Amino acid sequence: MIDLDVSAETLCDIALHIGAGHAERGGLLLGKTGSPAEQISWYLADERSECSSVTYSPDVRWVGEVVSTPGVVLRGFVHSHPRGYRTPSPGDLRYVEEWFRVNPSLGCFHLPIIDRVPFRRKLLRKAERGEGLAEIAQSISWYVILRESPEEWFRCNIGGVRA
Repeated sequence: MIDLDVSAETLCDIALHIGAGHAERGGLLLGKTGSPAEQISWYLADERSECSSVTYSPDVRWVGEVVSTPGVVLRGFVHSHPRGYRTPSPGDLRYVEEWFRVNPSLGCFHLPIIDRVPFRRKLLRKAERGEGLAEIAQSISWYVILRESPEEWFRCNIGGVRA
């Protein structure tokens, strides 16, 4: 199992955006250029995405603008699914394959899924204060997909939470 290094701010931002809403909301997971692929430094909410009750489609133009920022590298997308759907969907996997196709240097893609939204108010209040990190982490089914086997996904642990 792969151990991830995720910033506390990232976990709280995910909780406050995705955890406060309905299924099929999402955003970008970003890292610093040159940092290990297991290190997630930022979350940016995708407020321009097209969403329905069963699909999340990122705003590709906006994503392109974000990933062209110097010092920033795309690590993947996190989004919510309807309750009970904790693994990547066939549509999710097709999307990842497309990212691998247009980004030859991308070796792996993070695709965390949250299927229990909205989060309880108590947890959201903790996230506002930067607390409840272990509970937030447990609410996320974190997967990594490798370029060599894009039809498979690997479950990960959030091994380290940075301040």
